[in-house]
Parts: sequence; structure tokens; C-alpha cells
Amino acid sequence: VHPESRLDFTRPDAFGIVAEEHRTVRENVGVLDMSLMAKLMVQGPDALAVLNRLSTSDIDRETGRLVYTQWLDETGGIMADLTVTRLDEQQFMVVASDVIHRRVEPMIRRATRPGEIAVVTDITSAVTLLSVQGPSSRELISRLSDADLSNDAFPYLSARQIHVGYAPVLAARVTYLGELGWELHVPTEYATG
Repeated sequence: VHPESRLDFTRPDAFGIVAEEHRTVRENVGVLDMSLMAKLMVQGPDALAVLNRLSTSDIDRETGRLVYTQWLDETGGIMADLTVTRLDEQQFMVVASDVIHRRVEPMIRRATRPGEIAVVTDITSAVTLLSVQGPSSRELISRLSDADLSNDAFPYLSARQIHVGYAPVLAARVTYLGELGWELHVPTEYATG
């Protein structure tokens, strides 16, 4: 069935298709290609200071932790809604919406004070982002990886390198659906093969 678009106020033809997709992810599992999300690597001795200055949440967490935060303007308006993952002492990955992709890097540069070193690299096209969401997401990934994905070994809002199949993947346990979910950051050369 190919839904037709109409310019009226009735329920669109695609409603049933979208409802079934929603139900499947909510009750089982769904894989969404979210590669369009902006992905930036921020590194250097002052990366933490710069990112903490921008963020409403404290991102000074241990390596392998992910923080959901916002970046605000001078009046408290939300400029960016994003996650910051600490990969190493001086290395962070910022994942933001595609609609603000081109604004995130300049925001970081403007927040970097004279004498501070925070290098920003846009890795969006180098990383495929697969969002595996729903209550069966852990089961699906476990069939493809020998990593321990239990709650104790892989708590919510943590990230670590694992293998999914033959691909090295940065797996992040994060969801926006209220159920168990994961982000898999796959080097593009493994995702397009």
C-alpha cells in the first residue's frame, strides 16, 4: 500500500503504517538509521572546560559515561539538545540533532577562550549511527555480540567499544523512548560494505 498525501484535516493514509511501526518498537525492537545526527569529536587539554561551560549538566564524569544536556543562549533559551560522551580524559563525542549540525562547531569555538586548546572534528560522515530501541533491544544486540550487555556491566548512560558482528562499534546505552535502548556508532566503512 502506497499512502497518498492529501491536504486536509482527515487522518492520513500512512497513519496505520506509522502506528504499527510505533507499536513494534514500543513492544519489541526497532532499528532506526540516525546517521543524519551531527557527530563531533572534541579533544584537547581544555575540551572538558569548554564543553562544561556550554552544558547545563556537569559532564565531568568518568570515561565511558554519557550525559544528556542542553546548551543555552544568554537568555536561557535552548540552542542545542544533545549528548556528550567522555571517551578518554581529553576526548569527547558530541551528538546533536541534524537541524543544528552547522551551529554546534561554531558554538564550541566561541566558547573556547584565548589560550585554551579544544580541537573540534566533524565525524558525521565517518560514523553510521544505528539506534536500536525497545524492550528487546538488548536481546537483539546480544545475538550479534559477545559483549556483556547486562545492567551491571553496561549501566544506563554508559558507552564502550564492543564488536557487533565483525564491526568495531562504540555502543552507548541511551534511549528517549522510556524503554531499553542503545546507540551503535559504527565506522561507515563497516556499515556500507
